[in-house]
Amino acid sequence: MDPTRRLSLLAPFLALAGLLLGLAATIDAAAHHPGSHAWRLPDGGVRLEAVANVTDGCTTIGSVERGEPPAASAARDAEPVTLRLRRPADAACTQVLTTVRREVVLTVPAGRSVLHLFTVDPDGRILATERIPVR
Repeated sequence: MDPTRRLSLLAPFLALAGLLLGLAATIDAAAHHPGSHAWRLPDGGVRLEAVANVTDGCTTIGSVERGEPPAASAARDAEPVTLRLRRPADAACTQVLTTVRREVVLTVPAGRSVLHLFTVDPDGRILATERIPVR
């Protein structure tokens, strides 16, 4: 058999394999993004894994509760949830970009399939919002 013919048959196979592997890696990355996630539990509650980006080593999640922060409104089709960050007073904190996580179970009406998460800093300012589908 001609060696150049073997190489020409191998090239499309390798190209297709590379394409499929790249597609699989992209799908996997999208499924495991570093944001918050929510799942409906058999008892009707919603387990929320809330994730927030912080800029120092002292900031943690103080609370995660249903409802909107003052002067904010959630989308009409979403259940509002507020994540409040806390930082110790007068602490000397290291400057670092990191994430903090908290898992909670919330009572969310059965008809709600999206959470609208408001991340609020220790001073009460809204830092970020995130729409989270309930799976």
